Amino acid sequence: MMRGHMDLLSGQRVTVASYGIAAAYAAWMLRQFGAGVVHATALDPEGIGAFLGEGAAFADNPELAVEPGGILITDVPVSAAARQRIEDLCRHALVVWITPWGTDTSWSERPSTELAQYAAGGWMTMVGEPGREPLAAPVSLGQFIAGLFAAIAALTRHAGWGGATGLLDVAEIEGMAATLIYDSIAFQYYGALRGRVGNRYSRNQPTIVTLPCKDGHIGIHAALHSQWVTLARLVGH
Repeated sequence: MMRGHMDLLSGQRVTVASYGIAAAYAAWMLRQFGAGVVHATALDPEGIGAFLGEGAAFADNPELAVEPGGILITDVPVSAAARQRIEDLCRHALVVWITPWGTDTSWSERPSTELAQYAAGGWMTMVGEPGREPLAAPVSLGQFIAGLFAAIAALTRHAGWGGATGLLDVAEIEGMAATLIYDSIAFQYYGALRGRVGNRYSRNQPTIVTLPCKDGHIGIHAALHSQWVTLARLVGH
């Protein structure tokens, strides 16, 4: 008999110190699957913290601390003090550190915004009208993606992979780029760039598209031949 998803991680303990959405989302997700999560967050309890801060303690500067042999997930901003503290913790625990640009790159301590992540991560190459300015999504998708990858990184311990101590570096920019699976493969194999094609997904996919209709808009995702046949039958052709 398969267990329900709510207790898959029963017995797993994770400590989270979240300064933004990414680590808080990792905490929320792990909690949903039954992990014992000790979470302190700097999110606004009246904003998105009301959702992602379920069961958390709210503090302006969550403490970076974890018991020996434990797991800490954090998105504390990169600084010399943060580096030193995490280096100390990595001697006796596993630390998953979410940062905008990675912990050991020439961009590590540069500022980051959602718009900068969308641009550098490749999304804005493909979103918008041809010949006009590129567009970006209006929400913090990059941070949610990074939180997902951080939760997966923490689960490597649960699965018995990797070491008991050390640093797992989760860069938001790498998470953004990893979502562009079709575009990187198309460029690697064919040198093809999707480009901006307005309300369509790409030039060669006319049935992955958003179209206006009588009472709003409809999104069509009929990429395969069988889906196209079903779509044609649905609309009476």
